[in-house]
Amino acid sequence: MGIDRELRELTLALAEFVARPSLRFGVGERVADEFPGSKIGGSPLLPFCSEWPCDGAGRPLALLAQVDCSDLAPLSGFPRSGLLQFFVRGDGAEFGLDETGAYDAQDGFRVLYWAEGAEPLVPVAAPAGTEGRLPFKPRGCFRLRFAECASMQPATADDWRFDQLFTETWDRLMPDAPLRSFCRGPYDLPVLWRAFDFADDLMVLDILEVCPPRGSREQVGGWPTFEQVDPRAWPDAEGLKRYDTVLFQLGSSVDDRAVPHISWGDCGTGVFLINGDDLRHLDFSRVMYYWDCG
Repeated sequence: MGIDRELRELTLALAEFVARPSLRFGVGERVADEFPGSKIGGSPLLPFCSEWPCDGAGRPLALLAQVDCSDLAPLSGFPRSGLLQFFVRGDGAEFGLDETGAYDAQDGFRVLYWAEGAEPLVPVAAPAGTEGRLPFKPRGCFRLRFAECASMQPATADDWRFDQLFTETWDRLMPDAPLRSFCRGPYDLPVLWRAFDFADDLMVLDILEVCPPRGSREQVGGWPTFEQVDPRAWPDAEGLKRYDTVLFQLGSSVDDRAVPHISWGDCGTGVFLINGDDLRHLDFSRVMYYWDCG
């Protein structure tokens, strides 16, 4: 019916309007643990005699990924040189995720950046036991290969801002039937769709089905992927809304035969988010880390 066509067009147009540059990458062949470039697993390059990153209890973290920023095609705000490193706790099923909701505490995870030429870096072997449980197997080190150039990624309904943008656009175009009148909360779109389903003369498609497909989840920049709900949308998560930029995102392997096989729980996705201004100033002291699964 007409309303379906109009909603689909509105949703797709909005997704394209707020598209963001995204740089995709793939997980490649196995390499030596000391491989100095972009990789998941293995041994990081650290300043000589530096302390190994630990959690709040003093337990050593495991290297999840290392990104050589010289591998990155031009991407607004991102450094073009130096090393970005992502450490998580590797001794439990939560991979360092904070169960209290303090997703930016950098307790069970750490993000480090080493500017090129600032100080000599050497490969440092991980302390025993740190890779006991990382979201990929077999254990080891695997190279990351980035796309030659960034591509524009349309917004998906995963991001909490899409609900807000969609609602504001709807209300501006249809002031006599504001979207908020169908919602329990300010941007509770799932309730909107259930409300429309009860109407005999309307058959509105779920916004998740209308939005462009997510595509690859392995990326820096672009829009994040959440399997269930964006935690920044929770009522008590106002402080998390400042994290607006995908710093690094790694999804699960769809093919069980993939080597390595990546699995964040049940086919989930792990994402590190940063504030865009902090990124431009190379300030990695405040980063949000989150993963969930289906």
